[in-house]
Amino acid sequence: MYRLPLGEEIAKSVVSAAVLHLFACWIADGIGYRVNFSDVLTLLTGGFGLPADTLKSRLAAITAHPIAVTLYFLSLYTAAAVLGLIAHVVVRQFRLDHKFKPLRFENFWHYALNAEMPLFAENIGEYAEMLDVSEADFVKQESLTIVSCVVAHGPTSFVYSGVPFDYFFDRSGNLDKIVIENVSYQQLVTPDEETATRAAGGTISRASIEADVLILNAADIHNLAIQYIFGEPEGNGLSATASPSSDPTQSSTPRQQLPG
Repeated sequence: MYRLPLGEEIAKSVVSAAVLHLFACWIADGIGYRVNFSDVLTLLTGGFGLPADTLKSRLAAITAHPIAVTLYFLSLYTAAAVLGLIAHVVVRQFRLDHKFKPLRFENFWHYALNAEMPLFAENIGEYAEMLDVSEADFVKQESLTIVSCVVAHGPTSFVYSGVPFDYFFDRSGNLDKIVIENVSYQQLVTPDEETATRAAGGTISRASIEADVLILNAADIHNLAIQYIFGEPEGNGLSATASPSSDPTQSSTPRQQLPG
């Protein structure tokens, strides 16, 4: 997940908060309650740059009305939370994040592991052409996501493939664990190595894993490839399908624009 440097995150938060408070002050003024916006800025910035005496006097004036100040902040943050939830529902319900890049959430892995990246406005045309359907019909297609994770066990690497079931992030917002089901694995070798191994009478390990799910730590995954399969729903599977191929030996992470 992409994150701005700490300084830029702080600046972005302060500016966003200032705009939010400016709007709240305008609303309060409209209903007959005047809020001193300079006092709000003093609280947001901690009085940075103000002389000590000025800061002390402004804080005294603010704390002289504790009930009014508490009601202001309580109503503001409650309204912000409710409006934020409503906006989230609207964006997701009408797929506005698929259509407009500025409305996309900072959650790359959700889009990647739930086959939503092909629905992005910049990608949907190529995928619809690949399935020989219109963009409107492509949106109605059922999808299946398959991940292939390269994990090293000593000198030997294996590719674990399956369907994403769940995933978890660490405190920094980076992928921490991925849970996959319907898992199979195979030893990762080059064509020449496979030929030589078979010529010597050896075998290449390939098998399914008899387990409900397999949990992989992101730190153990060297490469991760994603394959999307689309088609009309038919029984327990898909009828006509199409997908861009993914090679775990070539792709270190899912590309942010597929197909590319």
